[in-house]
Amino acid sequence: MIQFGDSFNVDKINKNIILLKNYDELSKNQKKSEAFFSNFDLNIYLANEEKFIKYIYNSLNHNGLLCFNLITNNSFITLKKIFYEIDENIFQGSYRRFGPFHDIQNIVEKLNINNFKETVVSTENLELNYSSLKKNEKRI
Repeated sequence: MIQFGDSFNVDKINKNIILLKNYDELSKNQKKSEAFFSNFDLNIYLANEEKFIKYIYNSLNHNGLLCFNLITNNSFITLKKIFYEIDENIFQGSYRRFGPFHDIQNIVEKLNINNFKETVVSTENLELNYSSLKKNEKRI
């Protein structure tokens, strides 16, 4: 198995795990694996590098598994609005704190173009509501 990035831990003692932490390590990887896992670390690379999906594909054995998470256009809608409102009111301008965001259909098309088969996409919407963004200073 290949683990890309360092957002989650797996048993690094296991000799069957290849840990790749960045684009350069992936582009130079010559070993093939049955599975490629990443927990949000692909988000930036998929936005900026067309060759990246090809490197992933080339690192997998025939019918290998690719499993990863992405931040999509619908991620963090409420939180984005709150931060933009705060920036506008306090700084008279807003700062893009979130992204890049991905269109799921675009990612699926890129995977298909790069010979990935049986692409399965699952989406979940999570909404988090806070009464305040101030940190509660009281400790017991």
